[in-house]
Amino acid sequence: MAMQLPSRFSQPQAVFLLLAWLRLLASSLLLLFVVIVSQLPIAHIQHLINWPVFGAAYGCCLLLAAAGFALHQRVDHCWHLWLALLADTLLWFVLVYASGGAINPAISYLLVLLAVAALSMPLWAAAWLMLCHGLLYAVLLNIEPNTHHAHMLGWHLWGMWVLFLMTAMILLAVVYLLSRSLQQKEQAIARYREDTVRNEQLVAMGTLAATMAHELGSPLSTIAILAADIAGEDGDMLRQQVERCKQALARLKQADSGLYQPQAIHSSALLSQLQQEILLLKPACPLQLDDRLDARLQVAPLLRHALLALLTNAADAAASSLQCRLQRDGGQLLVDISHDGAAIDATLMQSLGRQRVESPGNGLGIGYFLANASIEHVGGRLLVSNLAGGGVLTRVMLPAERLLAND
Repeated sequence: MAMQLPSRFSQPQAVFLLLAWLRLLASSLLLLFVVIVSQLPIAHIQHLINWPVFGAAYGCCLLLAAAGFALHQRVDHCWHLWLALLADTLLWFVLVYASGGAINPAISYLLVLLAVAALSMPLWAAAWLMLCHGLLYAVLLNIEPNTHHAHMLGWHLWGMWVLFLMTAMILLAVVYLLSRSLQQKEQAIARYREDTVRNEQLVAMGTLAATMAHELGSPLSTIAILAADIAGEDGDMLRQQVERCKQALARLKQADSGLYQPQAIHSSALLSQLQQEILLLKPACPLQLDDRLDARLQVAPLLRHALLALLTNAADAAASSLQCRLQRDGGQLLVDISHDGAAIDATLMQSLGRQRVESPGNGLGIGYFLANASIEHVGGRLLVSNLAGGGVLTRVMLPAERLLAND
């Protein structure tokens, strides 16, 4: 398949249509040039032109150009472009042969075709086309259409052939490298735009969270005063919940300090803390732990909050089972969170973690979006997939060298 390159050269239909226009314009200009030259008072110039062969080749060019205009929307493969370029190459050699042979300066038009090939096709396909150019040019040098060249002229023509091959190789290498560089820049710009949009959304969420923290302070104080007068277990539970809300707001107000500072903690202790948090939030769905790492870690609070958000979303979607496994795979630490809830829709799967999604009732959306941003900040990746036997697996892949503590 054609390589993905910037601009319209990455679209096979656009390149096929461009070749049709080039085929029509180049052959017509060559016809005009040959007609003008044939009228000049130059000795033997008229004998160099084979009008029947030239006319047949020009007619084929017109037919192929018409076919290109009509069929360019159906082109979807690199081979279509390569065959079109090969046909243009053969027809152009016939036109050059019928209008003077190797001494015709129009032979340089092959470099244009080679540049189109280098921009629109993989390097190996363009290299094969360049090889075809060189072989056909060599054949053309050994064909004497209507005249005999002198000895010095023959050396001059073979020198032109060598120069053509050198120019073709340089052009192929330069155009290919430039196209790859442009492709990388286009990809970098696209990633920058995505990151900019995501950062703007994160800033908006942070501003909204800070505003809500201030707005919820007074209502919580009022609820705490009223809860003090309620006796019994209901009062105790209400006061505990109010205290948890106050602690959460306090952590939110101090979110700008210490979030990125790694803290030493054992892997089992980290999982136990997450288990206690989930038990308070979702007591009906206990978390089952599997610590296969058994090592000390350097975990920033930002990463811990991201893992807690993923576990909370998984607990919301779980039917009865929720597991968290921590292990090492080569240079990566894997945190696998799985549950037996409903599978995630394929359309939602593509947007999950990369943008905010509307999915009320299943606990997915903003939690995955914020968690993914935090995980990417520490050099990790977030992968979500449906399990074959039912349920969903959320895998967090983290760089081991950044998280393992050096005791």
